[in-house]
Amino acid sequence: MIYHLTETDSTNTTMARMLAENPALGHGTLIYADYQTGGRGQRGNVWSSQRGENLLFSILLCPEALPVTQVFRLSQLVSLALIEVLREYRITAMVKWPNDIYVGDSKLAGILIENGFAGNMVSHSIVGVGLNVNQLFHDEIAGIHPVSMRRITGIQYDREVLLQRFVGRIIEAVETYTPDDDNALSMRYKQYLYRGDGYYPYLDVLRNEPISAAVVDVEPDGRLVLCTDTGEKRTYYFKEIRIL
Repeated sequence: MIYHLTETDSTNTTMARMLAENPALGHGTLIYADYQTGGRGQRGNVWSSQRGENLLFSILLCPEALPVTQVFRLSQLVSLALIEVLREYRITAMVKWPNDIYVGDSKLAGILIENGFAGNMVSHSIVGVGLNVNQLFHDEIAGIHPVSMRRITGIQYDREVLLQRFVGRIIEAVETYTPDDDNALSMRYKQYLYRGDGYYPYLDVLRNEPISAAVVDVEPDGRLVLCTDTGEKRTYYFKEIRIL
């Protein structure tokens, strides 16, 4: 089922409400909106978007046999699906760990995944995506440099066409995934990591310490593994480390 809303608080929140009212809501259910009054990003961050200019959507996914310990695979699959479609439009994008989409040092898209669990398995995932399409940004928003597809290419896009391509690629990626793909998936994700090619300045939030470090790995549970310029390996969950 596909639901088009002219306005909502958040497509993820709306999907969660619908799922609570109808637990039989099907895999692949899609909600997209022209405007969000309370768009959300990772860990409570705000997602801001002009009315009718961008893609704001949420997909309900019911992955088969995905253990809780492997839930970060969904973030990898969705991030790479977005990057692959963007490259078809000649936009070279990267993943800013864990799953923001960047072009250069500017943010093009954000992903918010909220999962439900049954025992030690993932029962469902609500995958929310906010992607800047036609909005022409001029200023920073909450310290972030936003950019849009139109700003990059000079082309104004049909949002409906883009929606079909992005949603189709995400669903295909999740439905065709098997545990046999894990090594290749991890390698592709690391290949497209923003600032994954050397030493960069970070703030270790846990220690309140600036460090210079390089990405070594991303573990199956999503933890980022860094190696400092002094040779020390450190592992971080989201919000425990910040790129400077």
